[in-house]
Amino acid sequence: KKEEDKKKEEVLTVDVSNGLVTVHALRADIHKVIAQIAQKTGLSVTLDDAVSHQVNINLNRMRPLDVIRAIATGYGLALSTVGDVHMLSEGVPKDLTTYNRSGTASFPMDYLRAEDAKELLPAFLTQYVHFNEEQNAVVATAPSQMLDKIRRDLESVDQPPPLIMVEVVAVEITDIGQEERGLSWLYSTHDR
Repeated sequence: KKEEDKKKEEVLTVDVSNGLVTVHALRADIHKVIAQIAQKTGLSVTLDDAVSHQVNINLNRMRPLDVIRAIATGYGLALSTVGDVHMLSEGVPKDLTTYNRSGTASFPMDYLRAEDAKELLPAFLTQYVHFNEEQNAVVATAPSQMLDKIRRDLESVDQPPPLIMVEVVAVEITDIGQEERGLSWLYSTHDR
């Protein structure tokens, strides 16, 4: 039973050295993680109360804002900045606050069916992505930083199929004598 309790323990360390942040977190409440980063770096960060995640990260020697961006991207959160305040909220719009920090983009497919392209994306993105059959496009509503990544991923899979060139030479044989010279058919069976 003590081993189970140890497995469920929250681990969180945030160290700042020469302006760079190192964060080690295991099953740590995201509110605690962001609060410690803000406290130790002086970065103004707010986290929407609707956000609820256990954070498992290992980030070494990164700039404070890059740490916040990494957490936002890793947990599908929308990150927006107003003045010098950075705000994190859920990436899938379920309320007005989240909607204001998210964007929607349509990515037309040239070579794949949009439904097939959607299936090639990582499973955790399915809540952000839909497809428009009429326009053969993948439509995503997600935090802005995720839209760029989704666009790049879709571009990498929406590639033209490889072209195969086949050369054929047709030869017409009109003289029976030449047929015998050019072709030799042999069929045999060996009994052993």
